[in-house]
Amino acid sequence: MACGILCKAITTTAFGPQSCTVGSPTMLLNLYNPGAFSYTYYTYSYTPTTQQATIMVEIEHDPNAINIDDVSVVDTSSQQLLTNGGFETGSLAPWQHGTTSVGAVTAGCGYSGAYCYWDSIIGQTDNIHQTFSTVPGSI
Repeated sequence: MACGILCKAITTTAFGPQSCTVGSPTMLLNLYNPGAFSYTYYTYSYTPTTQQATIMVEIEHDPNAINIDDVSVVDTSSQQLLTNGGFETGSLAPWQHGTTSVGAVTAGCGYSGAYCYWDSIIGQTDNIHQTFSTVPGSI
């Protein structure tokens, strides 16, 4: 399986491509105090060990805004496993907010469409997450 996320910071320290085994949380990307950068696509591979997995994008104490668009998880047959990864419905559903909900789906900031998820949390963490079905052991 492969998952991808497209991010843009408005105004890096980033881990390179990594792989993980689903079952316990694994950090795939850390953008620490990024300056301005254009949309950048990050991709990762993983092997699920359960029939469900959750992808979470967490934003923590970033003094700048960040746009997130075109989040994707595909299986070995290239079937998309996420719903509304480009936020093109104009709403967050079926994504869910974590404990805070500073960010929002916003028009005019999409990389490949009209919408993106925009967040500018300061002083705490915010996240969006979505749970999806997987086939254990598939790559």
